[in-house]
Amino acid sequence: MRRQKIIIQDSFGRYYRLHLWSEAPIRAPIKPESFRDNYFTWYFVSKLKVEHSGWLQLLTHVSESPPNRHLTLHECQHAIAALILRGVIKLYRLTHLGRSGQQTSYPSINIPHGEPYHFIPTTELLSHEPREAIFFHREPTQATHFIQQLALTDEQLAAITRALSSPLHLAAGPTAARVTQIVQLEQALVEGKVAVEQARLEPLKQDNLETLPVTPATDKPMTLGPHEEGGFKNPYSPTNEAYNTIPMSEGFIGEDDSTNEKRWNKPKIVEYVSEDSRRTHQHVIELDVKDGLLINKNNGVPFDTSNANTWWGGGAIFAMDGKGNIVASNYQKPHEFHHTSLLAGGPAAAAGMIDVSNGVIVAVTNRSGHYAPSQEQITQMFEELQKRGMARKDLDKVMRSGYSNAGHVMAPVPHGAFISQNDFDTKQSANPRAYTYIPKDWMNQ
Repeated sequence: MRRQKIIIQDSFGRYYRLHLWSEAPIRAPIKPESFRDNYFTWYFVSKLKVEHSGWLQLLTHVSESPPNRHLTLHECQHAIAALILRGVIKLYRLTHLGRSGQQTSYPSINIPHGEPYHFIPTTELLSHEPREAIFFHREPTQATHFIQQLALTDEQLAAITRALSSPLHLAAGPTAARVTQIVQLEQALVEGKVAVEQARLEPLKQDNLETLPVTPATDKPMTLGPHEEGGFKNPYSPTNEAYNTIPMSEGFIGEDDSTNEKRWNKPKIVEYVSEDSRRTHQHVIELDVKDGLLINKNNGVPFDTSNANTWWGGGAIFAMDGKGNIVASNYQKPHEFHHTSLLAGGPAAAAGMIDVSNGVIVAVTNRSGHYAPSQEQITQMFEELQKRGMARKDLDKVMRSGYSNAGHVMAPVPHGAFISQNDFDTKQSANPRAYTYIPKDWMNQ
């Protein structure tokens, strides 16, 4: 397959080279962007300026079986995030490109007994087909010797540092001493920020997602084909998780980002608690079942919501992820701590309010403005509780209420009666979002 040079921009004006696993390895001393978890990766992908059709095109290109043509934008972004975490797709920051995306012209230098070369930011090698390039990464002696051999004039040295000053923040201009410019250039070579490349004559070219050779999308589930190395499983695929999940509603995306001027909760930010931080967080409780009671997983104490301080009342907020981990909090604060806080903004298999008395579940609702889960998803949590050892007869007594899938207020009904009246299969259901809104009473806080 030919080498692709897909360059995309994010909403902050930064450019990235998208590198596919099937391409030839990048030999320049450049590290790809690092991603720490599912949500952070998905949020990063959501900020890239790529249309829905572009993500579908990319998924079709990297998949042995074309993706489902009905995948939503969010589902595409989640699938792309999973591929990034797996290493199928890598992103390299192009530091030499400014907000305009314009390439800088770099002066050529005649190396003794050789072709003309020029000093360029190493990341520029990712935006075109590089000619012969020389690297001095972690080789300070060779870098110093190379520059000495060039015997650069003051004018040449000034022109080089001037061209590199913007992307690499080198000191340039009449106030920068020659020795300072040489030291900066040597350091940039050793750190791998600058390379020496044979001067180009042809204009640069780049591809985009629309030019990828692909096959038509189908209604079949997406598979990663040859990339399913080591038993790869897409963490966002319902078939690879214990339960179906749904992402947060669009209006809340970026609520944890203080730089997001369009976030719904400005000037506040919502706190996101990572999975590793749940055990030590003052407001977050991981739940489990023991002797038929709902308990605090970390200390074994029966969970109780009698002292809950939540905005809507009626108990604690809770959320369950696709693996069946149930997390709750007796604390909720509009604009600052919500259902999304419990899963760090990640997708939820269930979410709402739960009323518990000394380990005995009294009532459950699907009231969550951030996730707006369907009643099928609440049933998924009941299934998980039963798997963990809670008796079916006890679960059947739990009162269910909240919103129907049509968005209407639902009268309280025991879980057992609800199941008998609503014969659905949570494994086959598409789990449509029950409702989508930002509560009006939050906006005046």
